[in-house]
Amino acid sequence: MQYIVFDLEATMSHTTDMPQYIIEIGAAKVSDVEGELKIIDRFQSYVKPPQMDLLDKRTLKFVGLTTDQFIDSPNMVEVMQRFRKWIGEEDYYLCSWSNSDLRLLVNHYAKERYDLSWVKNFNDIQRPICVDVFQENRQISLKEALTMSGIEQDGELHSAGDDAVNTAKLLVKNIKNIVATTSEDPFAQIICALYKNCFICGKTTRHNDLHLNEKGKKTNRCNTCWERINEENLAKELEGKANIKVQ
Repeated sequence: MQYIVFDLEATMSHTTDMPQYIIEIGAAKVSDVEGELKIIDRFQSYVKPPQMDLLDKRTLKFVGLTTDQFIDSPNMVEVMQRFRKWIGEEDYYLCSWSNSDLRLLVNHYAKERYDLSWVKNFNDIQRPICVDVFQENRQISLKEALTMSGIEQDGELHSAGDDAVNTAKLLVKNIKNIVATTSEDPFAQIICALYKNCFICGKTTRHNDLHLNEKGKKTNRCNTCWERINEENLAKELEGKANIKVQ
């Protein structure tokens, strides 16, 4: 099976009641070429929002674009049709850096109906790379992950096309630590806000059972993982103090 690695950029919400709209989609196609995974193709398209005034200064500054890139761009329905055709008929794993873009697709779909038949076999590769490769109990940014992996950044950050390629590079380099799975219902993990996946162990956890930080806000870690991490950190601290006394 090949891998379709995708990334989205969207308008920036100033308030919780201001909806986000997808304004760019990028993707990289990764396949086995003579026994080695390689990026064999890429996709990129801007998406014209329903109203051009959604492209405020804050959004344009963040993505490094101007309104000129969107005036003649296709709408979301048209882009999804092109994207589905680009994916092709070969079976694939769908991957992204965290599942935030999957949530964004669902939220946008509620406002504009478009083809989501291509969303299957979804895999968030951020968690296995952060936890299993880097041994980090936190979410690492794409830029930081590239630096830690010794991978040269392709293009600009917050460009969906470039971010998809950079994520694909991380996938190729760390494929031995990524166990891709298949699922016909990739939205199961994000449909209900009462449940979230623990970033460390990946288990579905009721929202009320997630750990509270010192400011009283919910984290993305279950209490079990939080306690284990604290115990490991304490053990390392005690071990360090013991080594200092020996010296």
